[in-house]
Amino acid sequence: MKKGILAIGLGIGAVLLWTMKTEAAEKATFIGTIIDDRTELPVNGAIVTLNGNTCMSDYSGNCRIPDLEPGFHRGVVSKVGYNNYYL
Repeated sequence: MKKGILAIGLGIGAVLLWTMKTEAAEKATFIGTIIDDRTELPVNGAIVTLNGNTCMSDYSGNCRIPDLEPGFHRGVVSKVGYNNYYL
């Protein structure tokens, strides 16, 4: 049975908390925390992919993708043993 990884934006909720920060040179940074929706514990080793850029969550479930163009990005959160979550 696969577990679900869910996303809730703008730091609301307890699953994938994410923000997009705009830096001085008009680039954005994705900052997110991946949390198991059942246990509410951080997920280590989840891959977040946004427009071909990736990061892997650390032991605290955190990941960061710098140098993105500001705006809307489609992506996916994936890890073996979990269902993919599409952003």
